Amino acid sequence: MKNYYENTHDLHISTSGTIKNIRYGLGVLVNNTVNTIENSVSSTTYTTRIVRFEPSFSVATDISENGKISLGCARRSTYPRHEFLNPYADYSDSTHITVGNPDLKPAITNSYSASYSIMDGDFFGNIGTGYSLTTNGIQPVSSLINSNVMRTTYENLATQKSYGIWLYFNGKFFNWLEIGPDLSVDQNEFISPTVNTKGRQWSSNMRTKLSFDQFKFQFDFHYSSTSVSAQQTNKANFSANAAAKTLFFDKSLSLTFRVTDIFNTKNNNYGRSGSNFSMVNSTRENTRIFTLDISYFFQSKANDIIEEPIDEVPDDF
Repeated sequence: MKNYYENTHDLHISTSGTIKNIRYGLGVLVNNTVNTIENSVSSTTYTTRIVRFEPSFSVATDISENGKISLGCARRSTYPRHEFLNPYADYSDSTHITVGNPDLKPAITNSYSASYSIMDGDFFGNIGTGYSLTTNGIQPVSSLINSNVMRTTYENLATQKSYGIWLYFNGKFFNWLEIGPDLSVDQNEFISPTVNTKGRQWSSNMRTKLSFDQFKFQFDFHYSSTSVSAQQTNKANFSANAAAKTLFFDKSLSLTFRVTDIFNTKNNNYGRSGSNFSMVNSTRENTRIFTLDISYFFQSKANDIIEEPIDEVPDDF
C-alpha cells in the first residue's frame, strides 16, 4: 500500500505601474514543496524537497489609437507529477511496467515574447512570437526487459528549444454573429545525451457563436498536428463541440444542451522508439458526451448570468 503526501507553501509578490506612457508589471513567486511517498508493505519512505524561484517582467505601450506592443519574459517551473516520482513499480500492465523516479527535478522554462494587439470596436486581433528554453525537461524513457515486456521510467533528460508564432482574432460581424479563430505554429528541438529530435507542429481553433434574444448557439473545433518529444511522436488530433441554449418564462428558465466531441475523434495515440525497440499505441475510446442543464433563476434573469466556462466546450452564454 502506498501513501502520498504533498506540503507546499507559496510567496507571491507583484507590482505594476506606468513610466512615461510605458506600462510595466513585475512579479516573483517563491515556492517550497515537500513530497513524501510511503510504502507500508516494505516500510520505506521517500522524501523530496524542492524550492522554486519564478520571476516575471512585462512592458506595454500604445503605438496608435487602437494598437499596442507588449514585451514579456518569465521563468516557470513544471513540477513532476506524483506518478513520475513514485519509485514503486506499477505492474498493472504485465507487458509494460512503469516505475517513477523520486530524484526528478522540476523542468525550468525561461520564455520571452513580443506581440502586437489591436482593438477597434467589436474587433480584436493579436499577433506575436516567442522563444522558450526548457532545461531539466522531464521525459519518459522506455527500454526492453525482454521481447515481451517494456519498462518505462522518467528522467530529467532533455533540453528543449521552442520557437513559435501565433495569430488570434475575435470579431462581431453582426449583432448575432461572433467568430474567434486562432492559429499557432511551433518549431521544437529536443537535445539530450542520447536523443536529438526536431519537429514542427501547429494547432488551430475556431469558435463561432450565434446569439438571439431567446436562443444561443455555439460551435467550436480544435485541431493539433503531429508533435514530437524525445522518444515519442504524438498523432494528430481533431475534435468539435457544440452547445445550444434557449430561454423561457421571461428569461428566468434556461435549458442548455451540449455535445462534446461530436464526431468522436479524440485520441491519445502515439509512437515511441528507442534503442532496439519501437512501439505504437493506438486506442479507441468513446469520447462523445451529451449534457443537458436546466437552470431557474428566481431573482435574476438567466440571460444576465455569465456561466463558468468548461474545458471541453467554452460557454459564456
